[in-house]
Amino acid sequence: LRGPSPDPISTDAHDAARRALAAAETALKADPTTAQREVDQATEALTRLAELVRSGKERNMAARAQLDELRKTQDEIARAADDAARGLDPERMSAADGVALRKKLAGAAALQDELAKKVRDLDAPGQDARTRAAADAAARAAADLRAGLPLDLPASQKEVRRQLDRLRQAVDGTKPADEQALELRRLQKTVADVSASL
Repeated sequence: LRGPSPDPISTDAHDAARRALAAAETALKADPTTAQREVDQATEALTRLAELVRSGKERNMAARAQLDELRKTQDEIARAADDAARGLDPERMSAADGVALRKKLAGAAALQDELAKKVRDLDAPGQDARTRAAADAAARAAADLRAGLPLDLPASQKEVRRQLDRLRQAVDGTKPADEQALELRRLQKTVADVSASL
């Protein structure tokens, strides 16, 4: 009886179902003819638990919808960063320009921090590593926004988008580009090894 969601409500329902099943088992062992009440309680507890625990398919559907929203938010953050840094020459930036840029980027940095938290909290079954990679990329992008380094902003913004896209592909069941590249590399190595042995 393990549910995929660690939230307190389903944990309580899980514990209640476990207790009800144990009581039903004990009652059935003691006297099967009088155990109906305990069996009914176990059935009700399991039904409540099943209603609380979403299936993998439902969780993936919810993750897709959340990822679509997160990608829109990321696009807005990237636009804001691009707009704030537009026209600045990094070679000729004064200290005052740097302060002004960091001030312009403060709102985008706060949004990026919030996005990183939402990605970290995303329930994407079987995609913990990809979720962590996307959240870490968002956290690094937030640090770049706070630092106000115009040369680093585009790269970190693109990396967040790339990680969100790869996470979405994985949630969709499509092999992300990085996995395809690894598979191709393994195949090339296999072909090279076979060729060398001939």
